[in-house]
Amino acid sequence: NWFDIKFEPNWIISWVKSTNCSGVNEFNKVSTDAANNCFVVGTISNTVAFGKIEMNSQGGKDACIAKYDQKGYCSG
Repeated sequence: NWFDIKFEPNWIISWVKSTNCSGVNEFNKVSTDAANNCFVVGTISNTVAFGKIEMNSQGGKDACIAKYDQKGYCSG
């Protein structure tokens, strides 16, 4: 399991999201867009749940991208 944390420019925490997973999952890239959405990129080898959205590997390591809106809600 891990946490995604969004900080405001003045280093105040805007939101924190916990992610549940099984297997070997690696998320090592984070980016934002002009609308303040946050994208987390990595690979999954089993199951990972971003809030109500669950992603399952189809075997081996599969690429995975999760998008959080500016309020911290994951939309896949």
